Amino acid sequence: MIDPQAALIFVRVAEAKSFTVAAHQSGLSKGSISKIINKLEKQLNSKLLYRTTRNLSLTETGMAFLEQAQRMAEALAEAECAVADLEVEPRGTLRMSAPTNFGHRYLGPAVADYLARHPGVAIDLSVSDRFVDLIEEGYDLAIRIGSLRDSSLVARTLAPFDMIVSASPTYLAACSVPRRPAELAQHNCLIYTLATTAPDRWLFEDGSGRELAKVQGSLRSSNVDVLMSSAVAGLGILIAPDFAVADAVRARRLVKILPDYRVVNGLAAIHAVYPPSRRLSPKVRSFVDFLAARFGRPEWRFGASESPAPVL
Repeated sequence: MIDPQAALIFVRVAEAKSFTVAAHQSGLSKGSISKIINKLEKQLNSKLLYRTTRNLSLTETGMAFLEQAQRMAEALAEAECAVADLEVEPRGTLRMSAPTNFGHRYLGPAVADYLARHPGVAIDLSVSDRFVDLIEEGYDLAIRIGSLRDSSLVARTLAPFDMIVSASPTYLAACSVPRRPAELAQHNCLIYTLATTAPDRWLFEDGSGRELAKVQGSLRSSNVDVLMSSAVAGLGILIAPDFAVADAVRARRLVKILPDYRVVNGLAAIHAVYPPSRRLSPKVRSFVDFLAARFGRPEWRFGASESPAPVL
């Protein structure tokens, strides 16, 4: 008899056209997936898949078997749903990745509060500005900032943010306040090297159109915190997400400038992304729901009754 689990794994491989995706969905290694498919082909005495280093496709027999295996998978899914109420409590280890600044400032405290509510869950959190491949590296979840790349990942928006141009009061007193983006060329600008667009090309717009600022400066870094501490110290002008600079702006250590201009693509969002799955695990679902509720009203946004730092 055909092992139902082997048939389910075959469905995952065939639908994803990828051993890697099927391995992640099944919680197995690629080697284990390959052995299961080989054993299945021997049982059926027929080749089910054409495999090369770059492509995977179904044989004629594979297409016929897939239709029957999908019916078996649907029946198994219905059986899982029948007992789902017995396993609604989140448990297990959640592997996730988050960018450095947001991870330190906001995600760390959120993780602590979540774990206090869900003692059955453990979180393995990697805080880095490196772009991770969730499927290849075995992550359950990642926090992504800004515009998302096209991918097969599922994304849920957690919170909005704006890009803010700012500098310290001491720098502005010594070097003057720029009134137009073009004037930034005469200033020392602190450049974030992992920007999705050209790091030294800052694009703005107002009611009359767009204006490109070609900037330069004495400090370039892949870390927002390094740039922000340098801006606070009076080194130069910074462009950064509002969640990164909110505390410094509120404390008057940084001052917002160019109020009549908006950074193009500056209105962006923070997302939780995770691999697609027929049934999202309770630990991932509950944590994403928790983050969406926590950041639904971002604490880095200035409230209507709040008096932010002066805009120059």
